[in-house]
Amino acid sequence: DELFGTIPPEFGLMTSLTEIVINGTKLSGTLPTTLGDLPQLIIIELENSLLSGVVPTQLLANTNIQHMVFSNIALNGNILEDLFVFKSGLETLIITNTSISGTIPPTIGVLTALTYLDLSSNPMSSSLPSQLGQILTLTDLYIKEMNFDGEIPSEIAQLSLTLSYLDLSYLSLEGEVPSQIGQLDQLQLLNLRNNSLVGYLPSQLALLTPDLLFFIDSNDVMLSANSDFEDICANIDSCLDTLIFPNLCAKCLGSESASITPSETARASFSETTTSSPSETA
Repeated sequence: DELFGTIPPEFGLMTSLTEIVINGTKLSGTLPTTLGDLPQLIIIELENSLLSGVVPTQLLANTNIQHMVFSNIALNGNILEDLFVFKSGLETLIITNTSISGTIPPTIGVLTALTYLDLSSNPMSSSLPSQLGQILTLTDLYIKEMNFDGEIPSEIAQLSLTLSYLDLSYLSLEGEVPSQIGQLDQLQLLNLRNNSLVGYLPSQLALLTPDLLFFIDSNDVMLSANSDFEDICANIDSCLDTLIFPNLCAKCLGSESASITPSETARASFSETTTSSPSETA
């Protein structure tokens, strides 16, 4: 917390640097372009600090970075198009509560090594690109609390072998919940609350793991007349009148089951693999 000042451009001379982790400091100013000159940099985490300005193109063009986190920080600009062009090897991408704007471009589909994606609480306005379904390694997908529109792309069902956590809440999404979501066999969390979804809840969701936690409140979604959900939840009618409806719902399991903490599995596993060998860290 006592670290203050700016990031010196001389950082670019530390050619063996593999990690930059700056969290909870008083560092301010902009990111030096020389951060793009670090050939061995694989992790950059900038969180909870006073840094601001545009992310340098030189940093976005560093193809070795596998783990990138910008969170609770005043970085801005429309960087996603450039980022996705250069980052096909990216495994973790977290951009949350920043001033980074723009849309999610179709080129997101090139991130074929990505396991953890969180693009929440930014001034982005977009729709969900169908190319999300091309990221077959994705286990955690959080895109929430932004001014989006459009429908949930059915192509997300292509992630059936990997996707465990899907949070698309507070986006103003429209249309029906695609039945293909019922093909996500590994799903443990599905949060669709506070959108403008309509129609019937796909009965295929009832066939997913009984541990699935499902949030659907503040939409205009109903159960079909011949719903399979009644076979797995004795409180189905009252559950739909409450805020939470997982397969094993909060009413059945008790109020503690209503609180969900987003998965940190991707970040934890990444940390384990990167700390197994010596590295020079800033």
